[in-house]
Amino acid sequence: MTPNLPSSNIEFIRDMILRKSLTTSQIADAAGCSARSITMRTNLRQFGVTKAPPIRAGRPRSITPPMLEAL
Repeated sequence: MTPNLPSSNIEFIRDMILRKSLTTSQIADAAGCSARSITMRTNLRQFGVTKAPPIRAGRPRSITPPMLEAL
């Protein structure tokens, strides 16, 4: 699991990824973190933002909102 980076570093890394001029190891050296913490490239490609959306855990509800309203 990657460490929590300050928001200033996340924005700095995002800008460098969008410029597409540096490799992952060069970005990590410039940002002062490890190359394994540069996982934002995949998130930018798939979701358009640096953080992936949260994953909902648990069993889905069997009672729908209209059913709940009727009760």
